[in-house]
Amino acid sequence: MLQKYFVFACCLLTLLMPIAAKATDVGKELPAFIGQDMDGKSVDLEKIIGTKPLMLIFWSSWCVNCKQEIPKINELVKKYQKQGMEFIGINVGMNDTEKKARQYIKDYKITYPVVFDKTGALSEKYQIPKVLTVLVARKDGKVVMKYFNAPEIDDMNFRGLQQLSPSAAELKMEFPVPPVPPVPPVLDEVKTTPPVN
Repeated sequence: MLQKYFVFACCLLTLLMPIAAKATDVGKELPAFIGQDMDGKSVDLEKIIGTKPLMLIFWSSWCVNCKQEIPKINELVKKYQKQGMEFIGINVGMNDTEKKARQYIKDYKITYPVVFDKTGALSEKYQIPKVLTVLVARKDGKVVMKYFNAPEIDDMNFRGLQQLSPSAAELKMEFPVPPVPPVPPVLDEVKTTPPVN
């Protein structure tokens, strides 16, 4: 019996290892991509990283949470885009169409560039587990926030995002962390009742 648990635990660890070291985890360098937005304009993260803070918003038109959170992100765009932050939306493309995405952009008044991830390559590259996923990188390209809703950014946080390398004050600054749902308890052993004849 113990051997079965050991084999199960090894298999589970093997499956979870790639998840544990995601390139988009907080503290990692944000990978760059070059593509086109839905208006045919070039989007080149290599030209953005190192020059300004960046928010990537992974969404879809069928996402219920996106409908609640995109208006909050639009408020962040109004406040921080004019101060130099770059915002790029990425429609994950799964179970979505460009037509629905364009309607969603119109309905929710999205003003920043949106890339339609038709093949799912960007979602895979950034290892996006679900929509809505929001990644925020400092000016130097380090991921400092990863959310599954609209992040909370205030003026102090924004000043930290504009730094190329962390200052002593920034190292002490804490970015709000989204709540993590509780993990259900694991049973140590399964008890079975013999069948009644």
